[in-house]
Amino acid sequence: MPEVISPTEEQFSNEISAHKIAIIRDDGVDRHIRCRRPGTRAYGFDILTWGGHLLINGDMGSWLFARTPDMFEFFRSCGHHGKQYLINPGYWSEKLLSVDCCGRLDGGATEFSSEIFEHRVKEQMVEYMRANMIGERGKSLREMRNEFREDVEYVVIARAEDGEQSAIRAACEYEWRAGYPFDGFWEVDCRSYRHHLIWCMYAIVWAIQQYDAL
Repeated sequence: MPEVISPTEEQFSNEISAHKIAIIRDDGVDRHIRCRRPGTRAYGFDILTWGGHLLINGDMGSWLFARTPDMFEFFRSCGHHGKQYLINPGYWSEKLLSVDCCGRLDGGATEFSSEIFEHRVKEQMVEYMRANMIGERGKSLREMRNEFREDVEYVVIARAEDGEQSAIRAACEYEWRAGYPFDGFWEVDCRSYRHHLIWCMYAIVWAIQQYDAL
């Protein structure tokens, strides 16, 4: 399952700390709520609901969810508890019908993460050293491991910023002493939920809380 690595709840809270909500329409499950900081559209967003659907649209893209007749009830199932916004990226992302992440239609709810790629490579690197590496004539085990780490950093991890296909190909094709330490890396999940999606999930919960408090 993809990981959640950003944004943090604290970052989100800081970015919407001055936001106010305006009720444009409120007719049963047909709603239109506008959330903006007065005087600017930065981090602004609108939430629209109608039978079985919820659309959030704004600076963080457009995300259309569908599940229950009243989508506010669906998102209230987690909601806001104390100072913590409880979101469920795995379950909620399954309810996405359409995604436009600021003009990028690729990848849906997830995207390749160079940070996760590097972490996964290092995990497998350690496992390989423990299971397969021994010292050889003229070199201690420590020297061998240091040489291996440096080579992996230069040949594989350095490709993390080149995109998913290039990075994972570099891992799969990497050869060390006639062995392939990262053989089968194509099956390793190096994706995270999009920053914009997580932000919008926080925003939905926050907006419903503000709506309920009116």
